[in-house]
This record gives sequence, C-alpha cells and structure tokens, in this order.
Amino acid sequence: MILQPWFLAQVHLHPTCIFLQVWEIQCLLLESVKDEDIVIKDMVELMMEKFDRYCGEYSVVLTFGAILEPRMKLKTLGYCYEKINPLGK
Repeated sequence: MILQPWFLAQVHLHPTCIFLQVWEIQCLLLESVKDEDIVIKDMVELMMEKFDRYCGEYSVVLTFGAILEPRMKLKTLGYCYEKINPLGK
C-alpha cells in the first residue's frame, strides 16, 4: 500500500465555505479601499481589478450552491449581500 502525501489528499469544499471565504475577501478589499495610506489604497485598487476579473461572477454561481446547502440560511446570504452592496444596486 502506498500512502499519499497529505497535500495530495482529496478535499471536499462546500459552496457555503467557498462563498463565505470569497465574500470575506471582498469585504476586506472594500474596507481597505478607504484606507488613508496611498500605497495601501493603490495596491487594493489593483487587487480589486483582479478580484473583479477572476471572482466577479462568484455571487451568482456560489449563491445557488449556497442556497441549496441546507446549513446556509437565506438570512445569512441577505446579510452578506447587504454588507457588500448596502444600496442593493
């Protein structure tokens, strides 16, 4: 029997976990854009461009997965979207 290294083990990620992690990253970026330090602000703006390019559509795809996840509540999803976009645009 050959043992696999720990980093080759299969990982089962739930849509809820992925949604919340991506949401947390977006919240941190949105908060950091308001930073007074110009270096941080410029770096975050570049990171936001990359985030929008690679994760811009995460909300639709992961939301459907999160809705179907029995552990995720619709109130939690509502809170997440309200925090990202308080005006509901």
